[in-house]
Order: sequence, then C-alpha cells, then structure tokens
Amino acid sequence: MFILFTCIVILYSCIIICAVIAWKKYSPKFTLQHKNTSCTVIIAARNEEQNIAHILEDLCNQTYPLHNIQILVANDHSTDNTFQIAQNIAHKNTTIQVLNMPKHVQGKKQTLQHTLPLATGQYILFTDADCRIPLHGLQHMFLIFKTNRGIFILAVLLITKKNLYSNNALLSTL
Repeated sequence: MFILFTCIVILYSCIIICAVIAWKKYSPKFTLQHKNTSCTVIIAARNEEQNIAHILEDLCNQTYPLHNIQILVANDHSTDNTFQIAQNIAHKNTTIQVLNMPKHVQGKKQTLQHTLPLATGQYILFTDADCRIPLHGLQHMFLIFKTNRGIFILAVLLITKKNLYSNNALLSTL
C-alpha cells in the first residue's frame, strides 16, 4: 500500500512539474503592442463604502498603462458614503469618472445599461465594487483577448482565505 501511494505521489508531482514547465514555455508574453489597447472598466456600486476604495486602488495600481484605462463608477443610489469616497479618489485621478444614476435608473442591470454608452475603450470590462483585481489582472485579460481571440471573459476571481467564505465569493464564480 505504501509503495502504491508513493508511486501516485511521484506521478502526480511529475505531472504538476510538466504542467508548470509547459505553462512557462508556451505562455504568451505581454508586449508593448498590447499596451496600446484602451479599455473601459465599469464598476457597479451600491452601498459599497467598505469596498470602493479597494477596487479603485487596484485599478490605479495595475501594470497596464493607466492612461489607457477609463474607469466609470456607476453609483446606483447608494445611501452610504460610496459616492463621496469614489469622488474623492476621482479628484486625484483623471481616469476615474463617478456617475450618480438618475432616479428612473434602478438596479444593477439598468445602471450598467445607462453607463455603457459612456465607455470609450476598445474593450469594456464589468466588475462589482466588492471585487479585487490582482496587480497584473488587466494585463492578463488583454493577453487572453489578443492571443486567443477571446470575445468574452466570464469571471476572474481572486479567492483568498479572507473572502473564501464570504456571502457572495463562491456565487460570483457561477
């Protein structure tokens, strides 16, 4: 039994090592030509005062050139300080625009529909204010689009120990 277990562990380790080597060997590299692509990131936000600064910080700190990113924060009738926090950050960064939705625009779907025509980027990325985007997140998404001719990415979710059991973390991946 011990010999069988040892063989399985060795085989599994070999498969993992080969996969890592293949990933590094065949992973496309992000080149300067990709950095000329503009994008708009639309953030739907309602009562997200605890999260909005984090997502905006993540986007402003991307390895992707900030001058090619338009960030639209769509404030969906928040009753907390979401709008004020986002507006304070936007005053320091001209790529961020904070929009209050008119009264007739209600809910996430209508908020996104209302904000979409304002997008100026070649690509449009939608996210929620309670999401986090890794440092190279936008760069990796553009690699998918440019090298695999992708037209749609369903979800990029960074699962950490902190958010693993949060209310919506696992549902967001569905």
